[in-house]
Amino acid sequence: MFALDPLAPDEASGGYAVSNDRRYVAGHSSVDDESSERTALRWDVRDIEAGVQTPLSLGYVAGGISSEARAIWSDGSVVVGSSCLADYSNRAFRWVEGIGIEDLGVLDDHVQSWGSAVSGDGRVVGGRSEDVDGISYAFAGMKRPV
Repeated sequence: MFALDPLAPDEASGGYAVSNDRRYVAGHSSVDDESSERTALRWDVRDIEAGVQTPLSLGYVAGGISSEARAIWSDGSVVVGSSCLADYSNRAFRWVEGIGIEDLGVLDDHVQSWGSAVSGDGRVVGGRSEDVDGISYAFAGMKRPV
């Protein structure tokens, strides 16, 4: 087992998904384990046995103050998660290498969403969207191939 470093000056990190080629891990960096202020990361771990691991911040959607990565495409070039906005609602996102982060929005009449899965070809994002009464519905978002 190898530790994956958080971004400085953060002190905690969490990993949630590994690419099929075992080169990348998706997760987050945070001030501490209790903090809700997180930054979505993708670590390059191809040389982890030599002690080399490189965290890459995926950023936030527009208006975001926090983010967390939950799923990663087979080759690591697409990452899915959610970003917390300034009003503390959440938005599912898809991050694509070389393009950046994209807000996937919410279902009609819903107020927030979370991304938690990505298909083998990187085109379909799965997650949940929540309405004003706090009731969640699963969603599948289709995107053009990357």
